[in-house]
Amino acid sequence: MVIAHIKVKDYATWRAIFDELAPVREEYGQIRERVLQSVDDPNQVTVIIEWKSLENGQAYMQSPELKEGQQRTGYVEPPTTYVLKDAA
Repeated sequence: MVIAHIKVKDYATWRAIFDELAPVREEYGQIRERVLQSVDDPNQVTVIIEWKSLENGQAYMQSPELKEGQQRTGYVEPPTTYVLKDAA
């Protein structure tokens, strides 16, 4: 699972690009996603993505498609990203 906290310039612009990358995430093994906004700042976004495997998630995080999409979204600051797994 990947959880990313992101501060964007404009949520609508960010969301359009995020949605555009949905087929790419599916190719990398995305199982499901959830997008949350701060109640105080709609441009503060948290994304939770579950992957088929740790390797799938890591591959997407390093993918050229994600990097290109990130350049177009207008981040205010780099995302804070956590890669997590179920606790034993």
